[in-house]
Amino acid sequence: PTTKSPNEIDYEIGTPAESLHGDFADLALEADGIPLGRAHLQLFRPVSIRLMEAIQIHFGTETELTPDPPIAIIEPKAGSDLELSIRNNWPGIQNYTLEASGEGLDFFPAKPEVTVGAMEERRMPLRIFARDGAKDGANEGAEGLREWHLKVTGGATQDLPMRVLLLPRNRTVAWSADLDGDGSPEWVLETQKVRAVFSSQDGGRWMEFNWKDTNLNFLPEQGAFAAAGPVEVHAVGDSLEFAGRGWRRTVRLTDTTISIEQTTPLAADGLTPDRRGNLDFKIEHPAANRATYTLRQ
Repeated sequence: PTTKSPNEIDYEIGTPAESLHGDFADLALEADGIPLGRAHLQLFRPVSIRLMEAIQIHFGTETELTPDPPIAIIEPKAGSDLELSIRNNWPGIQNYTLEASGEGLDFFPAKPEVTVGAMEERRMPLRIFARDGAKDGANEGAEGLREWHLKVTGGATQDLPMRVLLLPRNRTVAWSADLDGDGSPEWVLETQKVRAVFSSQDGGRWMEFNWKDTNLNFLPEQGAFAAAGPVEVHAVGDSLEFAGRGWRRTVRLTDTTISIEQTTPLAADGLTPDRRGNLDFKIEHPAANRATYTLRQ
């Protein structure tokens, strides 16, 4: 408390460390045990920044989650245009300086300044290029997941971790990250058109088969090929290899087709052919230990 006059006191109230953006706080002012006033307040970050092109991981057909840190897809050679949403949660005009940086990446503009009105939102374009010849390789900008940071100064101070996936045209990229925040990495096979996500737990469960243009997931909430226990997973070119107790499974993505081959007969997948709009989900089982799954317009 700071006494301003015989009839005025200013109170500065710290925000609890465990508070989350959007939480509510109930405040009460009492004098001699008598409540003189109450307030039901919502807590916000000074500024909220979103990467608008961030991918989402899907659980069935209805539920989706944006990974943290957010991940956007860019074309390595030509670069890609992304968009940042900057929302000023302060009840007054604020000026921000944004500085993007990441190993093996170039940003334009590199250090823009933006003014945002009270409780308003502005969009800012950001173009990202992959740069070859980074410290850890002669062709760092070729493909795969890259880390970068967005440093915010001025009206607020933040250092936001973000990621981009470098995805060359007509290629399949295998990558891994903890997408759902459970402490275990997911493994992903991705082309320009589709994304297939697999767990390193639950027997290597196939979690998502996503048509990216319309953001549709064709797998049910429980996924497919779920079993007990973790598995070992590693990427080999455009495929993933899973190793469990007494079996090995190879999963390959070619264009929009997932092919699965296992050293033992595959368990029932529980999936059925489907059609949504102009998209067909086709399934073939040429042998007990092989299956293919295709999304086709």
